[in-house]
Amino acid sequence: MDFYRIECFLAAAETGSMTKAAEKMCVTQPSMSFQIRELERELQIPLFERDYRGIRLTEAGRNLQTGFARILDSYRKLVDNALACA
Repeated sequence: MDFYRIECFLAAAETGSMTKAAEKMCVTQPSMSFQIRELERELQIPLFERDYRGIRLTEAGRNLQTGFARILDSYRKLVDNALACA
């Protein structure tokens, strides 16, 4: 698992749309969908429910959204602190 996939997941969760998440991350919609599918495959759980109206987080997805947001925030702060010391 890498931080890029986590960022893609969080963008999709925030926007409720693979297309909007792809725009936010400056990638194509198929690329965004691929990242999400790979994350779901890696974790072996569905993170989104998909239908004609868009996507919605599953219960597991909602739980991961909070944790992933904290991890990503901690990672960014750690990198910022390291850069400030360089």
